[in-house]
Amino acid sequence: MPSYNNTKRAAVSQQSEALKKAVVIAIFSAVAVVLGFVEAMLPVQTILPIPGAKLGLANVMILACLYFLNGRDALTLVILKTLLMTLMLGTFSAFLFSFLGSLFSFMVMYAILKIGRDNVSLIGISVVGGAAHNAGQLTAAYIVFGTANIFYYLPVLLITGVVTGIFIGIAVKYIVAALAKLPLFDSLVPQIDASDGRGNEAEINAAHARSRAGGSVSANVVGALHAKSDGGAASVSDTAVFSHEDAVFMENIHFQHSNGPALFDGISLQVPRGQWVSVIGPNGSGKSTLLKLINGLFTPHKGNIYVNGKQLNEESIAEIRRRVGFLFQNPDNQFFATTVRDDIAFGMENRQMPLAEMERRLERAADEYQVREWLDRHPAELSGGQKQRVAIAGMMVLNPDILIFDEATSMLDERSKRQLTAQLKSLHASNRYTILSVTHDAEEILASDRVIVVKDGVIAGDLTPTELFADEALMKACRLQAPFTLQLAKALQTNGIDVPDTNDERELVNALWPS
Repeated sequence: MPSYNNTKRAAVSQQSEALKKAVVIAIFSAVAVVLGFVEAMLPVQTILPIPGAKLGLANVMILACLYFLNGRDALTLVILKTLLMTLMLGTFSAFLFSFLGSLFSFMVMYAILKIGRDNVSLIGISVVGGAAHNAGQLTAAYIVFGTANIFYYLPVLLITGVVTGIFIGIAVKYIVAALAKLPLFDSLVPQIDASDGRGNEAEINAAHARSRAGGSVSANVVGALHAKSDGGAASVSDTAVFSHEDAVFMENIHFQHSNGPALFDGISLQVPRGQWVSVIGPNGSGKSTLLKLINGLFTPHKGNIYVNGKQLNEESIAEIRRRVGFLFQNPDNQFFATTVRDDIAFGMENRQMPLAEMERRLERAADEYQVREWLDRHPAELSGGQKQRVAIAGMMVLNPDILIFDEATSMLDERSKRQLTAQLKSLHASNRYTILSVTHDAEEILASDRVIVVKDGVIAGDLTPTELFADEALMKACRLQAPFTLQLAKALQTNGIDVPDTNDERELVNALWPS
């Protein structure tokens, strides 16, 4: 069998990410073609009888591609969309109009993005792209009709491009927000500010308002948001002091993905042993990357990382990876064998454990994680929740001290989510493990001891679950909703009914109807 280690897992994860990008480009290209045909059926020329007058609907997908991916991927989209449109329409003029309009808008939007990444928004880029699209259409019309008089229409087309660009930018703003919630897009790092430019200010004001009103938001959260709005790289954990009792200690970490902007610029984090920490934040904020730094899947450019008292470096990385279990968002990324039995045994075989010890651990895990009935089945035959249980069993037979769950519940149905959360509670109750979990699941967050808020590459909050769910501004910034029972309790309190802040349904029922 091939070596079953975290390096292999990282390689498989990277392959999965490459495939995910290819799927996104293909989907965006197909939608761009559909939008092109929709635009061709609209009576734009009747309303505005100018050669080259178009709405530029394909800019929706080009801009979405620039938001989630990069310039090379967006250019690939332009080429694919043009080829598909040409194959379907079959004329040189169709090729020219489709290609030049999209190419002009892509080049200008990409240039603006590269020059002013931190000072532009989706709507701003879309406006410039809309004007450039119409300039490209006019250039195509000049080539087709062969007269320079056509450029007299340029001012009108630029103005209409600005107008359509505004509406397209607004549409894309809501489209990318919806797409970002889907598993396919969750790990893609946004390249453009999707806010209206007032996001940080609004969060700061809301946080101050809660603080003045006696709310639960801490001064650390307000300070971190202020520092970020001023261009600083604040972290509420910057004053942490290393202790050998810490499971994880990260000090002044600097990191950026290849060919990308700086993600972390001096971030620090301290996690005591035995603690369950939920890591939350908007998509693309660096949550998963932060945890992948802990076991060396990524290497920081600067700073120190200690795991169970040992500094992470080339000499210690193998031992540290033995102590850290990592469960990916998609369990398929860590299945290698043809049966559940062989897959659970995979890591133990890689560590050359004695056969008797392997069998003992496998039998215990089969019962403890309720996977015995699937031992002889292929992992592909299992449901999402069943796969996660098998993945946990395969992780736990290696006896890790630190358990990392990267969006482990995001691809599960509600029943499977509850089962996995119950499993996490059981592991935490044993007092044997430190748990770090990237999650958007309110029930999972509420069960943890502590919540770390990662936003814009900094730790913008370090608080308890109760404090988090009481802070509406922070919840909104992280796109979270409180558990239903807790929301119900809050609504009852608002209407003057005396009930406790609880997520326990029985406790709430007993408060309403005492026995």
